[in-house]
Amino acid sequence: MLQILGAERGSFVSDFNGLVGLTDRVGMAEDPFWRNMGRLMAALAVIGFAPNSVAILTGTMNNPPLIVHVHAATMFAWVALLACQSVLVSYGRRDLHRRLGQVTFVLGPAIILMLAWLAVAFFPGGEFSNAIIALQSRRVVLFTAFFTWAVLARKSDAASHKRMMFFTTLVVMDAATNRMGWLPQLGFASPFQAGQVYLLALFIPFMVYDYRTLGRLHTTTLTASILMLVSSLVFIMLL
Repeated sequence: MLQILGAERGSFVSDFNGLVGLTDRVGMAEDPFWRNMGRLMAALAVIGFAPNSVAILTGTMNNPPLIVHVHAATMFAWVALLACQSVLVSYGRRDLHRRLGQVTFVLGPAIILMLAWLAVAFFPGGEFSNAIIALQSRRVVLFTAFFTWAVLARKSDAASHKRMMFFTTLVVMDAATNRMGWLPQLGFASPFQAGQVYLLALFIPFMVYDYRTLGRLHTTTLTASILMLVSSLVFIMLL
């Protein structure tokens, strides 16, 4: 009898340890909000850049320098990675999420270098030079700051990490919204000004999610929203 009980106890402990290991590897599924927002980011990038891409391929638009193609490739990879990562976490596959996340340690710095390089290589002149400089400076500074925040929080604060990865993406998403000239201009003289409003509107779902799940704005949401709002207002006023 004692031998039987000992065997059963050993089997139970083994099963329990196996369950703990599986939970750590796979994890609990998350709110579908995150995968839906990842898909939205990917869709916006495609909608914003598809017309220019088609125009370049058909020869109706001049082919830009190689650095622009490299920048576009790195940004497409970033948005695709964000969408993929949000799906993995949403379905509880944190093991794959952590492994695939190693790519950001190369991709993130590469994007920062591309943003800085483009700002210098295509230094604007003319009437709107100050506005473009302000916009490019925001992209470099806030992308770097938000990405660094996300990396530092990845092990200790998952809530901040996932939000900052999305906000890092939103910093450069105006490159897509600014190209959606078919959207209503909301009374602005330029589609670039209206594009900033549409960009800021993308923060609303995160605010609603925070109030629904936390009853308040998460610190990262509040910080990122304020910084983006101020910098967008500066850009709009300089145009």
